[in-house]
Amino acid sequence: MKQTKFFPNHALAPLLWSAFLGFFVAWGARAQGSFKAADAPLITAGTHTCGSFSDGGCSEADLDNPDGGDAPTCARWFKYTATKSVWVEIDECGGTGNVSDGSIYNIFFLYEYDPVNDSRVYLENTENGSGNEQYNYDYNCSSNTTDGYRAYRRFYAQAGKTYYIQWTDEFGAPGDFTWELREIFDITTSNITHNSVDIEWNAAVGAATYKVYRATSMNDGGTPNDPSDDLLGNDSTEVHSATAAGTYTDNNLQEATEYYYRVIAYNGSGTEVGRTSIVRVLTDVYNNGQPFVLREGFEAYYNQVGALSISGWNNVDNNTAGNSDNTPWEVMRGNVPYSGSAIKGSDVNWRDTITIVSVGDGGVNNSDNWLITPQLTIPPSGAELLFWGMTLGSGASTNAIRVYVSTTGNTVGNFTGAPLLEQTNISGDGTFKKFSVDLSTYAGQNIYLAIRHTSIATDGFTIDDIVVRALPEPQFNSGYPNISNIGTTSFRINVSADVDGTAYAVVVPDGAPAPTSQEAMNGQASGGGAPSASGSVSITANTVAYIDIIGLSNTTAYDVYVVLRASSGGLQSNPTKLDVTTLAPDTPNWASTYPKMGTVTDETATLLVKIDRNGAAYAVVVPDGATAPTAAEVRAGQAAGGAAPVASGRNTSLIQNLEGSIAFSGLSSNTAYDVYVVAESSGGTMQPSPTKVDFTTLPPQPPVFSNGYPTITNVTYEAFDGVVRTNKSGTAYLVVLSAGATAPTAAEVKAGQAAGGSAPIRAASVSMTANQDAVMNVRGLNPGTTYDVYFVAESNANVLQASPVKRTFTTVAEVTALESPLSTEVKLYPNPSRGAFMLDISNLKAEVYKVHVLDVSGKTLTSIPVKGKKMNIDLSAYGRGMYWIQLESSEGVIPQRVVIE
Repeated sequence: MKQTKFFPNHALAPLLWSAFLGFFVAWGARAQGSFKAADAPLITAGTHTCGSFSDGGCSEADLDNPDGGDAPTCARWFKYTATKSVWVEIDECGGTGNVSDGSIYNIFFLYEYDPVNDSRVYLENTENGSGNEQYNYDYNCSSNTTDGYRAYRRFYAQAGKTYYIQWTDEFGAPGDFTWELREIFDITTSNITHNSVDIEWNAAVGAATYKVYRATSMNDGGTPNDPSDDLLGNDSTEVHSATAAGTYTDNNLQEATEYYYRVIAYNGSGTEVGRTSIVRVLTDVYNNGQPFVLREGFEAYYNQVGALSISGWNNVDNNTAGNSDNTPWEVMRGNVPYSGSAIKGSDVNWRDTITIVSVGDGGVNNSDNWLITPQLTIPPSGAELLFWGMTLGSGASTNAIRVYVSTTGNTVGNFTGAPLLEQTNISGDGTFKKFSVDLSTYAGQNIYLAIRHTSIATDGFTIDDIVVRALPEPQFNSGYPNISNIGTTSFRINVSADVDGTAYAVVVPDGAPAPTSQEAMNGQASGGGAPSASGSVSITANTVAYIDIIGLSNTTAYDVYVVLRASSGGLQSNPTKLDVTTLAPDTPNWASTYPKMGTVTDETATLLVKIDRNGAAYAVVVPDGATAPTAAEVRAGQAAGGAAPVASGRNTSLIQNLEGSIAFSGLSSNTAYDVYVVAESSGGTMQPSPTKVDFTTLPPQPPVFSNGYPTITNVTYEAFDGVVRTNKSGTAYLVVLSAGATAPTAAEVKAGQAAGGSAPIRAASVSMTANQDAVMNVRGLNPGTTYDVYFVAESNANVLQASPVKRTFTTVAEVTALESPLSTEVKLYPNPSRGAFMLDISNLKAEVYKVHVLDVSGKTLTSIPVKGKKMNIDLSAYGRGMYWIQLESSEGVIPQRVVIE
């Protein structure tokens, strides 16, 4: 039943008003009929109007029955549904038509539920300190009016909930007035994960810019509900800026960490026009993509008093001698103090609403409190224990925390081993610290965990959020582990992973039972026995490391088990098995890093080999992923099953520890291949299985001119030969341009064009065979003229060189001097010829002493004595071109010109 409220500035007491207006109330009910609160108009944020009330004052009975007959004249109903959780103000300060005569004024009631169809629950007003839990009248805006009683209320509206607002005339009949419902500029959070949170804020009046600030502490170390927390901590930083109200997702946060956010609004001049409250976020614990083994935040035990009691857990006070309360870990919450202390939950920098606490008993008595988990099954990949704790109070303390493990039971006596974690004399600074314990050594086992707190006197320690989570299972990179460098008593295990960690290997006889991952990590065979050999190596992420295994028997088959453990603690659930057979005594061994690929082009490849003795290497190239051939097939130059390989090769003259090579040709461009290679000693002992090397040829490449090519030869006064040689079969092209002309492109040379597509002086082309000379004969040039010649080559795969090669030369100046009159008496034939000429001087009257042969530059190539009237002159050794024959005679020099084709 609502209690009567008394207001000292009213002209009449409430009961007198009720008596005086009784007649009018009854009359209004008969005249206007019943009123339904559920039919109240649905409003949104904004200004609203209440029409005049016809009653002169309503009794409390009328207001207690909002749908009764007097309600239409006593009350005006509105309802508001929050679309999102937000602070809301109801305010009639500054409205119009407000009555302020000292005896009649506006008040309202706020209901959290439908006041007729649901329980009639007032949303109590506790802000103004007047004790008027149901009435809502103003004290904040009294400076705006001569009457201090103006209706005002601030409350937090929850998203989706409907609130009913009832304006009344309980103490008089006010006239028309306006009032406002405002959604306050404030901040909310949602979608909290282990590394992100969504921040949402409302619009602020006059705002042009909104800035979101984040910190990991408050300015005074208090709680978010403390009104004195007006600022974020010193680590506050701006994380987002926007020009409108909205939502921002803050990413890359740390797991299980407290963050504090506030939004500040600024006008166009950069002046602050509003700031939200500070909201606290506790990010979640990351589960590594797997179910939690254990997760306990104690939030379900809000109503427990004293010792914590959780089904399956064991909470033990292990020091009862002289103990005043025999209480182990206690629930700590809200304003409830822990035993014998003035410290309450509200004084703690909370991670959550509930934590648990262990404290000493005073004096010199020690606390020794154990919190023991239910039985936990640790996944094969291992797990880690996490919890957060802090010393109550600040400064030095005797608080100590230890964590133990048991595989036998959950009583204190079962925890006989050394602690997995031990921290003593933990000082207090008002913040929770993370405690972590690696449980990967218990992978696959059933265990119990105990968190033990000890202290002296009244030192206390609180913990929260106990989590056991599976560790992610690390993986080797593709192709690893693998075996190389197989010898007679040794081999190498190559490992690579995408995480830092350690690789462990055990070697057991062929066909022996497989060890578990834990046994392999411990260097044990199955059942804990001794292996044939073992080893380990630290791994840096994405870097190849190796384990050298030694001391084995020759010509023996073994099983090798390799397991990876990440530096973060995760262990592979099962080891990887590899097979290996050690070599016979004379079997050659590959040198470190061999075999390996040398130069790889689009059509060729070179394999580099090196062994530890004289011998030979045989190799075949097969398509990528093809079935592996045997050692005998590789030696025979065959693919698997005796099929023809893509290419094959051998090097039968390998010298101990000197690099040799095997070349392959006829490959397809841009294609992946496997090379299988096997070595054989000079004594005839072959490796038992070939080694595979992967390679991929390059995309189609243009031809490459051989060293010294292209070249220009056989220059005459009007001709030359362009000679080309490349590493590929195809076609060569040239164009002849005037010296200094603009260089054409490769495509223009191929098209027989000068730069810009114009006609060259001459153009030519020739088909080429790889690594052989090809000649282009060019004729019709001018004597004594300098020319630029541009060459370009194209492969049979139609890949053209990127740019042409330029060569410059000058034709021979034509001899213009008159020939000797005796020249007509000299016969030199055939002319031209392929180099053999007949000289006939039978009709020459002059005596000839010598015959001189000159090139076009006038250089004497040879001199031949004359022994008769007819003689053979052989110039085939000098190549094609023009030459001069000079007859040294008693009548002087008689010149003749010859051409070798």
